[in-house]
Amino acid sequence: MTAINVIKQSDSVHMLTDGATCRDGSRYAASTCKAFPVPHLNAVIATSGSLMWSPLILSNLLLSVTTYDELKQWAPTLLQKAVVEASQVFIGEGTPEVLLVVAGISETTGPDAFSVTTCERIAEPWVALTHGDCSLWPSTPEIQAEFREAYGDVTSGDELDPARWGVRAIEMQRRHPEAIIGGFVQLSSVTRDGISTRIVHRWDEPIVGVHADAA
Repeated sequence: MTAINVIKQSDSVHMLTDGATCRDGSRYAASTCKAFPVPHLNAVIATSGSLMWSPLILSNLLLSVTTYDELKQWAPTLLQKAVVEASQVFIGEGTPEVLLVVAGISETTGPDAFSVTTCERIAEPWVALTHGDCSLWPSTPEIQAEFREAYGDVTSGDELDPARWGVRAIEMQRRHPEAIIGGFVQLSSVTRDGISTRIVHRWDEPIVGVHADAA
């Protein structure tokens, strides 16, 4: 499961993702980039789910819109279109459990983040849900409780350092074995002037819940 965490600030928005990928849904395979800068829309896009779906999803999104606001408006429809096309390629796979998260600069409202999912288990499907100042994925009740204990006094994303917050948040998520989160933390930041991305933390030790010989 991919960690996708977002902080909105007054003049920027930041996405923090981990690098671990899984084999057979349960074993660590490798580490790779999961957040993709989209300079012409001034946005960063990440998906949680099988990596084989990502190219089809991204191509449908990026070939169909010319602004961030258009992307947000049409993302549910375009994600549905991508799933239909992918089902014709990956026959027998069924509807994938995909979470699409987008962070960027809206032409009308400024720093923004939203998500769309195909899966009712995650959230209401096929709807663009706008994020608050801080959002976490995965977000179990245990993770939320730990987050509130650590950051209960924080009232705005402007109070947080994205890199420090991102590493700490993913450390919280990483302690839950079902998540298989690790490899590294990638910080992608978007302002009106452009996009930057860098690795802000790496783990050398095996992923929690995964045997050392698999990691």
